Amino acid sequence: LKEFGFAPRIYKAGAYEDYFKRLFYYYVESGIPMVVTLDGNDVGHAIVCIGHSQQITDIQSKEINDLYIINSADFHEHYVIMDDNQIPYAVQKYSELSVYDNIEIDSIIVPLYKRIFLEAGYAEAFTFQTLTNSYFGVKKSLEEYDIEERYSKDNPVVVRLFLTSSRSYKTFRSTNHGHPSLGEIYTHLPMPKFVWVAEISLKDLFLQEKIFGEIIIDATATDSTGVDSLVAIHYPGYFGYRLPNEPVTRIFDMLLQPPHNVQR
Repeated sequence: LKEFGFAPRIYKAGAYEDYFKRLFYYYVESGIPMVVTLDGNDVGHAIVCIGHSQQITDIQSKEINDLYIINSADFHEHYVIMDDNQIPYAVQKYSELSVYDNIEIDSIIVPLYKRIFLEAGYAEAFTFQTLTNSYFGVKKSLEEYDIEERYSKDNPVVVRLFLTSSRSYKTFRSTNHGHPSLGEIYTHLPMPKFVWVAEISLKDLFLQEKIFGEIIIDATATDSTGVDSLVAIHYPGYFGYRLPNEPVTRIFDMLLQPPHNVQR
């Protein structure tokens, strides 16, 4: 993979199974083919994971800082794989990817571009820290701004995290918006070459493939950059962003301003 110009990351499955499973999903959701190594019963094997199947809907939300929230990673239990022991594009349960009995995922190898330094785990942490923040989180917007569906314990916030190039995302976002000013901002906003995007929705809206906001994170930042990796935060009625030479406090200052007419 390095000879082809990639900077592969290797993640070892371990004690934090739920965390590893979410990382697995984030990279698949980003459209990145991953090598999955399998081990067990003296059998070693490797397959390629290229996608996931349709989502399940019976997912319970978690309460974080008084916010009911679901990670979209929990919606998917089956993945699409290429395995020389199975038919092409086989769909298998996450815990049973191989035809061998009692064989489990040992690690994943993710072929990232060289300029991507911020790993999925850090992007996840920054996203949820921001969403559940008492001052800059999404709950204030949900309480003040009228959206298509209403937030509740039975209709919690859903977050979908994925990695993409800023060029692809800006092209998509410039034409897929609910307000001309939003599309114009995304068209002209300088961004790093690669970004993590956390789309924000409610469960009922998410199942209709709709969102009402997003958080954009610099994927070329280092793991130690922390909150300074934030590029933009968009909630219903609120939009905070910064230029490359501006501090991250610029985003928070904009979020503290009164609601304005920018929406999905």
